[in-house]
Amino acid sequence: MKHFRTKEFEGVKAIEPIALTEAGFLAAFSTRLGGVSPLPKGDLNLGYFAKDQPENVQENRRRFFAAVEAKRSNGINYKIVTAKQVHSADNHIVNDPDQFRTNPAVCDALLTDREDTLIGIQTADCLPVLIVDTQKRAVAGIHAGWRGTL
Repeated sequence: MKHFRTKEFEGVKAIEPIALTEAGFLAAFSTRLGGVSPLPKGDLNLGYFAKDQPENVQENRRRFFAAVEAKRSNGINYKIVTAKQVHSADNHIVNDPDQFRTNPAVCDALLTDREDTLIGIQTADCLPVLIVDTQKRAVAGIHAGWRGTL
């Protein structure tokens, strides 16, 4: 059984968990490839808190939305919310996707039940954990280091 499918747009690769997309959620993992950020050259940085220009992040997000086919024809104007991740048990509920745009939440988990809000978790040697409640249409994105996983 295949659990993931890959989509691509302008060099941006998105890896979709099939079970979540079939349940009606917009869910995907990105790679670092296909972006315009200089972190290093061509990085797909999706977070505003990094040492990057806001216009680069906006273009990267546009490309990522196109790769995952987040079309606005369904009337939803999607926004990605990211956090300044620290190895902690702290979390924030996202009620307004713009609330952390200029001052990201400091935490390792973001939760929301807003249909227009995508949760962005960044990982290197840690694990991204996605939890969904299909009845309440709620999601959580968690950055789990070895301490958090333990």
